Amino acid sequence: MQIDHALHFFAGAQQQFEQLLADVPDERWAEQPAGIRNHPAWTVGHLCVGHNLVLSMLGGEGAAPAEWAETMDYGTMPVGDRAAYPDGSTLLDAYRQGHDALVAAVESTTAGALAAEMPIEAYRSFFPTIGHVVSYFLLTHEPTHFGQVVAWKRAAGLMPA
Repeated sequence: MQIDHALHFFAGAQQQFEQLLADVPDERWAEQPAGIRNHPAWTVGHLCVGHNLVLSMLGGEGAAPAEWAETMDYGTMPVGDRAAYPDGSTLLDAYRQGHDALVAAVESTTAGALAAEMPIEAYRSFFPTIGHVVSYFLLTHEPTHFGQVVAWKRAAGLMPA
């Protein structure tokens, strides 16, 4: 598979994700209907934290403030308190910036850089190289969370079942 194919779909998914969230009132972004924990506030912030991680490996910089990792990184538990998260506009701005920066960074990354060993030892058994991490984020991470937002919207009564 060529990375260009993955980038094509990853870049296009941004607009679809924003459309999915466009009709969700900000005050509802942290609701947890029907036991669904991953609400939009956590999910968008989590994607931003993920952008930061991958961009750091590619020599770039994401748009999410470092403190977002405390509440929205891998392994954190989403909470239903809307005040625990930035407003939707702030989250989506950081998402857009990080997403665009990730596309640009991957486009300019060499095959040698992608073949480099994963710098975080704890993740190396799953992601042996930076290329594995990049492929995962382009093809699996965001689409998984997009699907969770669809399920959340349905449970919240904001989308037909």
